[in-house]
Amino acid sequence: MNAFKKDLTYYSGCFVIGAIFAFIIWLFLRAMNIGIGFLWNYLPSKIDFGFYPIVICLIGGLILGIIKIRFGETIYEINDLIGKVKNKEKLQSENIIVIFFSALIPIIFGGSIGPEGGLCCIVIILCLWLSKYMTFLNKNIYEIYDAGINSVFTLIFLAPLYGLVAPIEGQENTKKKMYSNIVCIFGALLVFYIMGKTFGGSGGFPYVGGYNITNFERVLAVPLAVLGSLFGVLHLIFDRFTFKLFEKINFSHDILVTCLIGGLILGICGTFLPMTMFSGQENMEIMLTTYLSYGPFLLIAIGIVKLFLTNFCIRSGWRGGPFFPVIFSAFVIGCGLSILLNMDMGFSVAIVTASMMGVLMKKPIAVALLLLLCFNPSIIPWLVVASFIGSIIPTDWINADDGGFETSVGNVD
Repeated sequence: MNAFKKDLTYYSGCFVIGAIFAFIIWLFLRAMNIGIGFLWNYLPSKIDFGFYPIVICLIGGLILGIIKIRFGETIYEINDLIGKVKNKEKLQSENIIVIFFSALIPIIFGGSIGPEGGLCCIVIILCLWLSKYMTFLNKNIYEIYDAGINSVFTLIFLAPLYGLVAPIEGQENTKKKMYSNIVCIFGALLVFYIMGKTFGGSGGFPYVGGYNITNFERVLAVPLAVLGSLFGVLHLIFDRFTFKLFEKINFSHDILVTCLIGGLILGICGTFLPMTMFSGQENMEIMLTTYLSYGPFLLIAIGIVKLFLTNFCIRSGWRGGPFFPVIFSAFVIGCGLSILLNMDMGFSVAIVTASMMGVLMKKPIAVALLLLLCFNPSIIPWLVVASFIGSIIPTDWINADDGGFETSVGNVD
């Protein structure tokens, strides 16, 4: 009976923690949409200025630099943060409000990053803070970290099955961890749904359907997946290059300078290639109906610039997640290749996106379920095949000596 009460208390706590995660994530996404709408829709309608993106991005870099000077680094790469927490290292800032705004500012000022990186940091620091007051949480802190990270990806990608499958596919599946993950995500989904229905929420990625898969597409599927995987590798090479670049510049003692450099390059790219700014979610919707007005090589170039700019932002101090921008990059590259090869656009985009995400995540089933936010379930087998091809591409050599960007999620052991 005592064991039953302990389990009931523990899983009830997991549900409550999931609900708290959902509220924080909803609040963040809501503030993000309001901030972007004000800076990039309302103000430009009042101010007619050709170099508006450069000025706004420089202001964003200035604000970011000042915050980092005052509070230190607040947004860490997921595995780096987990390592610091497990080793009981003192973080530069554990102020959840400061971390919230540090994650929000680079996004609303046009950063080529996604919200998932900042949100994962927020939920981990929130767990760390709550564990001081909740005994059950302190004893099972790593299970809750894992459930929190999976909750972030489940909610922002609107992919419930992803959060349930990702830890299992990563061979992290003790019964307790699996059950706590399910209960936490269920609580998060329920509250996120209620908040969205009551106050409005994120619109999600556009849906790409209506595939015309002929024998021509089937023959090209594997070569296309290999090609898409190479673009995923290119993303990691850009990460290594930008890491080395800022290491060589050696402005780490003056983060304000690096944040301003990031803002300047972002603003210049945004002035001439506006599609390279932001996470890419809304730009995908625009591109879905306009891609034929671009040349195939221009589309591929936009995707490559986006991959570079995302890494440049992150390494310069505009910290955030890479997955939203990578999906957008894969989308435009897939559109370009579909024109170039005269093949079905939806199929081309699906294969390229799955293979690129496979390179980054190394979890084919989880990638396929994550991408159901954009693609029809009928194409799941192709998503699995493409993401599997991406997952077996060796990438350890890229970041072997610099501790480069770790893109795995849902693995905190």
